[in-house]
Amino acid sequence: MTPTAGPPTFAMRRQRLYRGERNGTTIRTTMTLTRLFGGPPLAVLLKLVVLSVIVGVVLSALGLSPYDIVDSFIDLVVRIYEMGFDAIELALRYFLLGAVIVFPIWLISRLLKRFQTRE
Repeated sequence: MTPTAGPPTFAMRRQRLYRGERNGTTIRTTMTLTRLFGGPPLAVLLKLVVLSVIVGVVLSALGLSPYDIVDSFIDLVVRIYEMGFDAIELALRYFLLGAVIVFPIWLISRLLKRFQTRE
């Protein structure tokens, strides 16, 4: 910035704050929040509030309530959870079926190698 004879103008102070400078020091919090929110935090929160109200009106017109959405999500998680255990049980059955054949063959081959090296 170029030095001026008088106090800094509002635009100059706003530029410094946007860059994260105050009294020559860097303020990382302002820039971190701006990056996190994708813009000035207050403006982004205001947009989210307005968008939430619009979506709420549309969903209400469709006859949906927040409780229905939460219940559907919980049902989805429970189904995936149960399906996961069914898949684990199926995999365990295949493992045991294969292990009945594979492990004895492996053990016999290891024992035969052991006896062959001693001779």
